[in-house]
Amino acid sequence: MKMKKRGFTLVEVMIATGIMGVLIIAIFYYLRGNLNMYKKGSSKISFQTEVQRVMKVLYIELKKVNPSIYMDSDLNVVLDDEYRDDLKLTPVELYDLDNNINNGFERINLWEHKLRRFSEKKRNSFYVKKGKGLFKESFNSETDVIHKKLISSYVTDIKFFRNKYDNNVIRVEVYMEGESYRGKKEKDMFELVLRMDTDFLTIK
Repeated sequence: MKMKKRGFTLVEVMIATGIMGVLIIAIFYYLRGNLNMYKKGSSKISFQTEVQRVMKVLYIELKKVNPSIYMDSDLNVVLDDEYRDDLKLTPVELYDLDNNINNGFERINLWEHKLRRFSEKKRNSFYVKKGKGLFKESFNSETDVIHKKLISSYVTDIKFFRNKYDNNVIRVEVYMEGESYRGKKEKDMFELVLRMDTDFLTIK
């Protein structure tokens, strides 16, 4: 006895199509949720990496003021007279750009004078340009040329404070803001407390 081959009814096809559609939509939203989580996590990691980089750059640059320690071209930290024959004196200048000393200073200048060639002066300055980021400005008296370098566009503000109990201690507050993700920006703030081993710290 031969069996008649039975096809799918229209109702069965519609039910199968509906189930398949629900599964596809569920998979789509699951993958999109995972992608959003990945993008958000990647954005946070990228921002925190930038925060750590700026912290490291500022710490190394500001510690160069110490006469007993400096960094050579190979990024080796060495002591004075370890293998160089010239010491340096580094006056530090703090600038109150907004005329409100209560909220700290907005710019720092680090001057370097060579003892053998005292007329040769170098200056490194750090400050924030509103809307553009943290800059390092370098000046050499021999060439009379000023170079400006963007350290990070994520830095929105920087403040320098003197310790009222110890004039050689400076506290640095750095405010940072990352790129916007779905209308929300990553924000962070860190502090550095540094001892400046110099007797030439002035306020302007």
